[in-house]
Amino acid sequence: MHLYHQGRIAASMVDPDYSDVQFIRGFILYKLYTYHYWVRPKGKPLGHTSVKNIPKGYPRLDLRGKVEAEIDSLRKMGLVSTFKHAGDAELHVSDVLDAKCIEQGLPICNFYAEAVGLPALDRRLMPIE
Repeated sequence: MHLYHQGRIAASMVDPDYSDVQFIRGFILYKLYTYHYWVRPKGKPLGHTSVKNIPKGYPRLDLRGKVEAEIDSLRKMGLVSTFKHAGDAELHVSDVLDAKCIEQGLPICNFYAEAVGLPALDRRLMPIE
C-alpha cells in the first residue's frame, strides 16, 4: 500500500485499519504538526486551516466524515483548538502547542505515521530520520 503525504510516497507493508479512531486522530495530528498549524494555549494561532481541509488526503473517501467528528474529540481532549476565522464563518483548527498536549498527542500521531510508513515525529515535531 502506498500513501501520498506532503509530496512524498510512503510505503506500508500492511493495509492499516482506516476506520480505527486512533488512526484517524493520528492522521489529523500528523497533518497539523507537519504543516505547522499551531496555537499556543490561550494565544493567537501561529498557523491554522479550515476544518473542511483536514479530511482532504484521507485515504478512504467514505470515512472522511469521521475525520471531522474526531477533530471534535481531539478538541475535547485539549489537543486541538477550533475557532471561527475572522475572514469567514468557517470553523478553523490548530494544534495546541503546549508540552503536555504534545506529550499526549505524539503517541497518537506516531501510531498513524508508523501505520503508513511515514517518519515518526520527535518532541520538537520534527521527523525522526
